[in-house]
Amino acid sequence: MHLKKIVLHWTAFILKKTQFYWNQHFWQKLRETTIQDEPIGASIDKSVAQLKECRDKLRAWLFQYDWVRQLHDASQTSTQLTTLVTSLFSNILALAFPLAVMQVYDRVIPNRTLSTLLFLSLGVILIFLIDIALRTSRSYLNIWADTKYEYTLGKNAFTKLIDAPLYVYEQTDVGTRLKQFAVLEQIKGFYNNQLLIALYDIPFLFIFLAVIAFIGGWLFLVPLITTIV
Repeated sequence: MHLKKIVLHWTAFILKKTQFYWNQHFWQKLRETTIQDEPIGASIDKSVAQLKECRDKLRAWLFQYDWVRQLHDASQTSTQLTTLVTSLFSNILALAFPLAVMQVYDRVIPNRTLSTLLFLSLGVILIFLIDIALRTSRSYLNIWADTKYEYTLGKNAFTKLIDAPLYVYEQTDVGTRLKQFAVLEQIKGFYNNQLLIALYDIPFLFIFLAVIAFIGGWLFLVPLITTIV
């Protein structure tokens, strides 16, 4: 019985103290507490203001360099339109090889025109190299967009954290904050994801189907049904 009373007593005491420390009135009183004739809250606000001033000075110092301003301007530019245009030309160039093979069977082999074969071969090689350059550029654009997205999210998150009032820090422990920032790592690779790249190519599927329908008529249903199934 004595042990039960002791446990109940200390449990009630701890709960009471916990509720007291989580109470906003406690933190308000703590801010009003003075150390050397200066309130603690005023000292904290002054320190936060000094940190913001240092941040602004550092930003102004960095932006005096042209390359920093160019990087900042580039980070504000959207890469979605450029990626879409690159995908457009890349998919159109992908039609060159099957069309060239069709010309070989229809004209080169029956007429034995080696000059036409040489011309088609050089054209296909040139288009193949251009296609590689376009796909490489699109890959770099996706990596840049991914890096820019991660940088923008991290910058905005830290800006919100610095500008947040004091009671936000008091209500949330450090572990929870670290878990929230760890979510940013999960977003990395979003723009360079293969699924997102495939979404850029889906609209051009209709171009391929239109070309097949123009050449082979109802044969375009074969790749369409195969794709759906």
